Amino acid sequence: MRIALMLRNIEEQGGAGEYARQISQALPAVDRRNDYVLLFPSSEAARRFTPDRARAVVVPKVPGKLLWDQVAVPRVLARERIDVVVGGKHSIPLVTSARKVFIMHGADWISFRENYTPLDNLYHDLMLPQYLRRADQVITVSHDSARRIAAYRPAVRDRLWVVYHGVSPHLRPVTDPVLLARTRAAYGLPERFLLFVGQIYRQKNLPGILRALARLKERIPHKLVIAGRASLKAEAELAWIDRLGLAPRVQPIGWIANQDLAPLYSLADALVFPSLWEGFGIPIIEAMACGCPVVTSSAGSCAEVAGDAGLVVDPHDDAALAQAIERVATQAGLARELRRRGLERARRFTWEQTAQGTAAVLEAAMGSRGPVAGALLGVAPETER
Repeated sequence: MRIALMLRNIEEQGGAGEYARQISQALPAVDRRNDYVLLFPSSEAARRFTPDRARAVVVPKVPGKLLWDQVAVPRVLARERIDVVVGGKHSIPLVTSARKVFIMHGADWISFRENYTPLDNLYHDLMLPQYLRRADQVITVSHDSARRIAAYRPAVRDRLWVVYHGVSPHLRPVTDPVLLARTRAAYGLPERFLLFVGQIYRQKNLPGILRALARLKERIPHKLVIAGRASLKAEAELAWIDRLGLAPRVQPIGWIANQDLAPLYSLADALVFPSLWEGFGIPIIEAMACGCPVVTSSAGSCAEVAGDAGLVVDPHDDAALAQAIERVATQAGLARELRRRGLERARRFTWEQTAQGTAAVLEAAMGSRGPVAGALLGVAPETER
């Protein structure tokens, strides 16, 4: 088969961009039965991200993402005689003879419309049902998201697969004191800190973290380091810093370079990630891979991903969150055990497994096989959650 991956988001920050970068490398390496054509938005992206066993095609720029997806890409698919096209960023081409695999990184389009502008929601209302109806197979990244998608469009259930994200191989514990000191100096990091990683918007529950920190500010010395950027609607979340008088205890450092993630996680006393909902929650498994203890949420996919390797709390219970943070920050034995469990858990989330699961879905898209009811392609059976 000739398989095309749509990679217009490959240079973006965040989970979907990381997925594009990793799957474009892992799939051609794992799946040697098929030929891969990578569709890039620029020659610079093609130069940076084309692996062995894949061929790059730069799709000419057109005004707007929708035209790129629905006009420019189908022309290339026809010219290249593509058998299966994979859309990993909010769309698939609707008019093409190629089979279509649609990747939904979560169900926030469905469940959390308040995160989007009215124009975004209009696009989702018009196009998401079309993508789900016209896709030959649909991949999502957790059982929680799969349940939400199936409830939204029951007809997709027989074409819906769960394939977990992997964790980048460069994310591992950093013990080199020179590298750790360099990272601490580069970002002005305090001696002891709690870490939040991700974009700031309502579902990330930053106010919950801040309210928990306010309960603890006389009992632990830690600052909260925020590695990420604010969304368009983050003002109300960030206002809690001043409301609680926590400005001296909160340190935003913005998005950081990928090469700095491992030392950042390694320096933190804990990742605090009590989301109200996550499609997957990449920082959970990234932190575990670096030996950073995790405090996370019982909501969405967080507990599914963390398993028994993190402290899981009700994200609406500030007292429980504060208690979990304090336990990790003050009980060295617990922190060591969470590091051990986290490292073991993270070893089960690899991009090779993600690629193997995705390759099986691509075969299904061509009719070679169908989805197995209740199957999880990726890491661990749902019953382990």
